[in-house]
Amino acid sequence: MSTEAGANTTKHSSSDFTESSLAVDQEPRGSMPQVEDKNNDYKSESKRLKPGHEMKNIGAKRGRVLIKRWLGSGAFADVYEVETSKPVVKHEAMKVITLKNQNNYSLSDAERIQRLRPHVIEAHLMIKLGHHANLVGVKAAFQLEDDFYFFQDLVPG
Repeated sequence: MSTEAGANTTKHSSSDFTESSLAVDQEPRGSMPQVEDKNNDYKSESKRLKPGHEMKNIGAKRGRVLIKRWLGSGAFADVYEVETSKPVVKHEAMKVITLKNQNNYSLSDAERIQRLRPHVIEAHLMIKLGHHANLVGVKAAFQLEDDFYFFQDLVPG
């Protein structure tokens, strides 16, 4: 990886990115910042992380990650506005993709790959494209137990 002098553009070669370059910082069981819920329905509002919920040193994100607000949900993920503290305090979007089925059981390896593939491809493409004013930047992407975390620039609006 090299940076041109006087420019804010980062050039990457294809060797900078491998199949495992984004995906899997693993942490021990019990470290998941989950909200307890008696209902097994993934879309249950009570399963969402609540504003004020704080996580420290998760995956590739060192420092504090504070949930500011829930932004929305898709088929398999919730998206939050978060405040991160390293290296400086800033607001980012955090997508949490669940790797469990509707009965709250872990997915098979084939199902995990199928669910994560589009997100990992998106992260690789965004990193390859580098920083640009018209593109949403990827800050981090990693898996912890049965969730995949995807941090991006927060785009207001």
